[in-house]
Amino acid sequence: MADKWKLKQYAKRMRVNPTGGELVMMGRLKMAGLRYKFQKAMGIYIVDFYLFQKNAIVEVDGEYHDDPEQTKKDVRRRKYLMAMGCMVFRCSNEEAGTFDLAPIVALPDATPQEIGRISGRAGSWRIKRKNKRVKMSETPPPQLVTVQAS
Repeated sequence: MADKWKLKQYAKRMRVNPTGGELVMMGRLKMAGLRYKFQKAMGIYIVDFYLFQKNAIVEVDGEYHDDPEQTKKDVRRRKYLMAMGCMVFRCSNEEAGTFDLAPIVALPDATPQEIGRISGRAGSWRIKRKNKRVKMSETPPPQLVTVQAS
């Protein structure tokens, strides 16, 4: 448990000082209408961008990822994250401005069960109401229907 706490604390520190490529990718993801969590601790790793609606991960890599030893670690990391059910997309800091987001946008939205499995909240729905988190039942929230008075 202490390791998980340390990983989350490290992720918090990493959020404060993003790289140039990460800043560019933040803007591009927002412009594409994709919601994300930045520097998210997932299992034993910290991912750059977790797109929870698409159950996808975008990694913006620095130069040290070109090292053969780091490449082996990246393969293990990718396999681990894919075993969690996530799609993993990678680009370098230099490619962040031109990286094609179309395949990510085209992904179907993740089901609440898929999102819950990754976040550790399987079977629970959480929605924001007046700045409070309310735990809902295992069924999805009802669709809102607008009726016009005649």
